This record gives sequence, structure tokens and C-alpha cells, in this order.
Amino acid sequence: MLLALFIVNTILAADQFTLNGKIDSVSSGSAVLSYKTLIGNQFKKQKYTSEIRQGYFQFKGELKEPINAELRIGETRITLYIEPAKMELFVPKTKSDKFLLKGSKVQEDEEQFLLDSKDLNDMGSQLYKQVQKIDQQIKDTPETDPNYKKMSEQCKLLSSQSDSVFALLDKKRITYIRSHPNSFQPVVDKSIIYLLIFKSINADSARVLFNNMAGNVRLSTAGRETDLYIKTREDKNIHVGKIAPDFNTPDVSGEMIRLSNFREKSYVLLDFWASWCVPCVKGIPHMKSLYTKYHDKGFDIISITKDNSKQDWLSAIKKHDISRWYQVATVQDIEKASQGYIESENISNKYPTNSIPQYLLIDKTGKIIAKWDGYSEENEKDQDKVLKDVFGE
Repeated sequence: MLLALFIVNTILAADQFTLNGKIDSVSSGSAVLSYKTLIGNQFKKQKYTSEIRQGYFQFKGELKEPINAELRIGETRITLYIEPAKMELFVPKTKSDKFLLKGSKVQEDEEQFLLDSKDLNDMGSQLYKQVQKIDQQIKDTPETDPNYKKMSEQCKLLSSQSDSVFALLDKKRITYIRSHPNSFQPVVDKSIIYLLIFKSINADSARVLFNNMAGNVRLSTAGRETDLYIKTREDKNIHVGKIAPDFNTPDVSGEMIRLSNFREKSYVLLDFWASWCVPCVKGIPHMKSLYTKYHDKGFDIISITKDNSKQDWLSAIKKHDISRWYQVATVQDIEKASQGYIESENISNKYPTNSIPQYLLIDKTGKIIAKWDGYSEENEKDQDKVLKDVFGE
């Protein structure tokens, strides 16, 4: 039925795509299709607009490889995988996420994997909902209540079962990636990246999976994005006892700050933070205390923001009065990064920090001697102890 929606007599040229669409719930208006491609070291956003006539719309354009795209029609937003091909899309009146896309091999691969994993997904989702429900009941129950211990044990058991199910899903995903080296799906839907984020695999395993993929998959926009992410996790130096990777990046005034210039001069605390990070801000008073106490003895702080807005960053520096020590960003230029530029010298490429705040203490030889993840009073006490041992007071 779907294939009968349109009749296209032209032969599709290489590096071209055609997306013929039909949406049940909308008869007029406009549809917007957007996606990004990596050209050189910059992500370029492509955007197409099509008029909707009696529910039908069409997009045509240049496309060299499969890509993750977003379709917007009014308040409806759909994520779909398109490629250089003739494709047909049907969006139902209700539950737009149940759309049907034909002609995209990547979309077909994704849907087949989801179908094969449905039982495990359903089981994991059900267990997760039960855990959330019991966890809320525990929060509303006094510890003195006779049922408190029983509920806690039940929650722990269900959490363990849920973790086991999702671990099986991860194994199924890994097996799929290994057995489909020519499929773009694992890079377009960021499977390998998510496996790394959730610590289902380590960087070495991710590299093996990625290197086993076909050359055209690895060199695609999604492939290069995956490769870059794996590289940020491959750096073995972000551990206590290793030499901290050097960086050379501009501070708020444009002056270049090179980490290795502090060697033989001072101990350096790298503080990864952001203006929107509540725990990061909570730790600022303690850092001020450390800086006041030890700066004259050879102690410096380099705060490294993950902010995407330069104005938010600058405002936070002023608001929290932290311009007394060095302020840099994880990227060379926040404004360019927001436009899609990727710089090889970005600190984010050398220091993978998925959660903040994170603190690294580097000695005068450039070696990492302590690391703290997150904010807590225990971490602050340990920082006090370590610096007291370093400076003798």
C-alpha cells in the first residue's frame, strides 16, 4: 500500500535521496527535515522544508551516506534514519513514533534488531517500572516501619534482575555489531557510544568492534563521530599515577594556557565544571578556601567549563567570584563549537568527563596524584588531607 502512494519515474542519481511522505493527521502546513554532516572539521546542518498538500509531502536533496535525521511537522517530531535512496514514509494519526519507513536499509536493520530484542526490552522496562514504584514507596516509609526492610530487600532484588536483563540486551547488541560489519546502523544510532557511556564495554572492546566494521562505515560522518568518541576514552593517562595529557587552550581573556608550563612550578587542580551544574557550584566555596590557603605555596587551579554558552560561562565566573584562578573551556572556542566545529586540541578530546564535577590533582612533575568524582563532604575532607600532606600543613 505504501509503495503505491507515489509514482516516481526518474532514476535516482548517486548521492541523492528522495523521501516521499504521508501523514494522516495533517492535511496542510509544512514539514521540515534536518540532519548534520561532517565536512572537514565542522558539522554542517542541512535543512529542507516541504509544503504539505492533503497530507502528502516530499523531500529531495544530496546525501552521500546514511544519517540520523529529524522530521518536524508542527509539534510532531520523529527521528529516522535516511540514506541515498528513494524512501517512502507513512506517519499514522496517533502514535507518530510508530511510523513506517521503507527504502532505508539502516532503518530496517534497526527495526529488525528491536523486534528481535522485544521480549528482553519489555521485561527490562517492566522491572524498571517496578523498581521505581517500590523505591518511591521506600522514600515515603519511615525506617522504623516493619515493611521498610522487606521493601528494601525486594527493591534490591528487582534492581539486580533489571540489571541482568539490560546486560543481556547489551550482549545482544554487541553480538549484532560483530555479525553486521557492513551495517551503518551501529554508528548511525550511536550504539557503540552508548555502550561506552553506560560502561557496558571498555575503550579497548569498543575499538575492536569499530575496527571490525567496513571501511565505508568507519569513514562515514557517524563513523568518524564514533571514532572520535572512542579516542577520548582510549587515553590511558587519565588515571592516578599517569602523566596528565598536555593541553594548550585560551582562557577567558584569550591568553593561551599550557598545562605543561606549570611543571616544576606548582601543583595544579583541574576542576571540570559548568555554570548549570548544581554540585559543581556547591563545591566552589571549598575551592576558594584551598586556593587562599595554598596558592602562595605553589598551588594553582584551572577550572574547565563544559558550558555551551560563553555568556553563561562568563556570567557564572563573575557571579561566583572565581576569576582569581585560571578559567578555560573544554573546547578551544565555545561559539565555534556550538556551530559544529571540532578542534583536535579540544580538552574534551583528551579528558573524557561524562559527569561533573571532576577534580584531578597534578604534581610538579605533571603526574596525576589524586582524582575525585562528584561533590561530597567526604571528597572535600580527602582533598584537605591530600593537600595537607603535600604542603605539610
